[in-house]
Amino acid sequence: MQCPLKIVKNGNSPQGNYLMVKFDKTSFPNKVRVVVNSIPTNDIDAVNGNSGVWTSRYKYASPAVTLELLDTNDVILNTCTYSISGEPVANKNCKISNSKATYDGSSSVTISWHSDVEVGLKSYIVERINANTLASDRSNMPEPNVRGANNDYRVVDQEIFEDISAYSYNVYANFLDNSTVPIAQSIPVTR
Repeated sequence: MQCPLKIVKNGNSPQGNYLMVKFDKTSFPNKVRVVVNSIPTNDIDAVNGNSGVWTSRYKYASPAVTLELLDTNDVILNTCTYSISGEPVANKNCKISNSKATYDGSSSVTISWHSDVEVGLKSYIVERINANTLASDRSNMPEPNVRGANNDYRVVDQEIFEDISAYSYNVYANFLDNSTVPIAQSIPVTR
């Protein structure tokens, strides 16, 4: 679940304003909770219909808050922290498990993993490494859409392999601040 790229004040009162964010209409949380100074508030409400717009129930002096994006069971999908200007703060973390690369027996390898934590994540990048030539290639690898923590991902590499034992894969987290961090390296290809 992606964090909105900006949080805005809905009004211009010196006593405080409601806060508003707009999510991608194709992917938004069930509810949003405001966290102030690391303390969850009781300001928790659903996103408005299918619009992707969420507005706080209470007024705040500043948009420098954290939003917890929640699913239907109130499980946190992502945590989004904003500065006083309403811009996202570089709050980033990504952990995956069960990473593997499986050869289909003819012409492709499926790279799969499970997301345990996704905070401030823009995308995943998959890279193929050839141990014989030490060449790496990301060019033909699709970047899967980020869906939030606790999801399974897979990318299919459809290059034709002559010696699959020479190949391994790396998975990188590409964060909203455009930094890239390796999160799984040298995943061997299995049959």
